[in-house]
Amino acid sequence: MRVNFRPHHFLCALTFQGKGYSQPFIENFAAIMTLLNKNEANDVLIEVVLETDSICTPCPHRSKNRCATQSKIERLDAAHQQVLGVNAGDLMTWKAARQLMKDKLSMAQFHEICKDCEWKIYGMCETTLKAFLS
Repeated sequence: MRVNFRPHHFLCALTFQGKGYSQPFIENFAAIMTLLNKNEANDVLIEVVLETDSICTPCPHRSKNRCATQSKIERLDAAHQQVLGVNAGDLMTWKAARQLMKDKLSMAQFHEICKDCEWKIYGMCETTLKAFLS
């Protein structure tokens, strides 16, 4: 099985806490995380994509393969892509993705690459990431 992630969705997945843009979005994201967290999903590959992905599918801001805030999303993706060193077409398990984030991310980088994210102000990602990196 395979799921697709935009570069910035790796960190979103790591810090997901059941919040989102709509109930269908939340349910889809939760189902993806259940799948990935089950035995660290060694049988599920995550493919890096530079367009809407498996998480975006039910998002109310999605229009075909684009987001209503496409330029902001592209900036987020580019920043995450640079820090994580991922490229379109890369394949990895959730276990490998988690290790990649542990190896490549710092709290300072988080504050920089997520500065334009509307979810950052709630502090959920920061709290979860601090615990993950410690």
